[in-house]
This record gives sequence, structure tokens and C-alpha cells, in this order.
Amino acid sequence: MDTVKVAAALIWRDDTVLACQVASGPFAGLYELPGGKIESGESAEKACRREVEEELRCELSTLWPLDHVSYDYPDFHLSMEVFACELASGSEPQATEHSELRWLSRQELVEVQWLPADAQLMSLVATYWRDLRGDH
Repeated sequence: MDTVKVAAALIWRDDTVLACQVASGPFAGLYELPGGKIESGESAEKACRREVEEELRCELSTLWPLDHVSYDYPDFHLSMEVFACELASGSEPQATEHSELRWLSRQELVEVQWLPADAQLMSLVATYWRDLRGDH
């Protein structure tokens, strides 16, 4: 089974996280974190920034490693580096490749249907929301 290495952005704004609805294919209608494949010779961080710029037409300011997700899909193994991020000042995401973008609160994170590889991560994010955001 081939391994696909990707980088994904968990983008925070105020007290919400950005979720992107898949527009087409077998996972259409499900939500995912923005991101994509890490190119040969590219760092995961650089891939994350590049993919957000390509998919959402916006820039990230801060970015720090959050988690690594491994998931076996029927046709490939996914190895996903997840970064917690914030948008650069004045940057507003655009749904250029997704059917919808939603800013989700902690409660809403578990109310939407995520891609299988993202679902467990979103449960953990909801559980540890205050710790991740530094809200003590």
C-alpha cells in the first residue's frame, strides 16, 4: 500500500476552527482541514503554507506542529502532519476548491461529518480545546 504524505492546517480564528467541505469525489459533503501533499524535498511546514495559499487564497501568520495522524484508507496509507495556525492580518479564506467553508465552535466540531482521517483528531481538539487555545 502506498503512503501519501500530507500537511494540514488547523486554522484558529477567535474561538473557532476552519472546516472545509469537500466539493467532489467519494468524500463530497464531508469536511476536512485544508492542506495537501508534501512535494519531494519540501518540508511539511512549507507544504502547509503553500497548500493554504493555493486552496484558500490566503496566508498564514503563525504555524506550529500540533499532531501527526496515520490512517489507512482502502487504497493508500495517509501520513498527515497537522499544524495549528492563525491567518495573517487581513487574510480571509476563499472557497476556491471547496463547496463551503465554515468557522466551527468547539461544540460544532463534533456535529459535522469529517473525513475519516480527520474525525478522531477533531474529537481530541474538542476535548482539549482550552489547553490548545491557552484558555485556562
